[in-house]
Amino acid sequence: MSTANVDTWLAKTGEGLTAAKYRLNDGVSFESSTFRRVAYKSGFQLSKLGNVETFFVFGDVANTDPASLKLFSANAYKYARAAKRSWLPCGLFEAVICYAVAIVDVLDDATSASIKVTAPTKHWAAFEVPVVYESSRGTYCTFEQTPIWGAAYYRGFRAQIAQFLGTGAPS
Repeated sequence: MSTANVDTWLAKTGEGLTAAKYRLNDGVSFESSTFRRVAYKSGFQLSKLGNVETFFVFGDVANTDPASLKLFSANAYKYARAAKRSWLPCGLFEAVICYAVAIVDVLDDATSASIKVTAPTKHWAAFEVPVVYESSRGTYCTFEQTPIWGAAYYRGFRAQIAQFLGTGAPS
C-alpha cells in the first residue's frame, strides 16, 4: 500500500472531519481488527427525526475481492453499533450511520463495478455505507444507486462522502 499517499489523504480527510466537529481516534481496536482511524459525531438532525450518530471507520484491506470488502464493512458497522453512545435503540429517535472506508492499494475494474451496483446491507434505523478508497489512483467508489429502503438519505450520504473523502468525483 502506498503509505505516503494514504497518510496524505488521511491528513486531508482528518482536517475536514475535524472542522465539521467530528472526533478522531487513530488505531482503534475492535474484536480482532484494528481500524486505522475512526471519526465520530453525534447530534440531533430534524431531517432524520432524532439523534444521529455518524461514524467514518477507516481501515486497510489487503484482499480486495467483494467478500473481503463486505466483511470489512460489516465489521465497521458492528463497531459503530457497539460504540454508539445513546442508550436509545435505533428507531426510537436514534439512528446510526457508518461509512465503512476500506483503504486498498489497487482495485480491479470488476470489483469496482460490483461495489457501484450492489446495495449495502439493510438495517433498521441504521445505515452501513461501504466506500473503497484506492490509494494508487487517489479515488474512491461506493454504491451509486438509490435503493427504496432509505431512498430519502442516499443523496446526503453521497454528499458526505464527497465532502469528507473527496478527491473529486468517485471513480
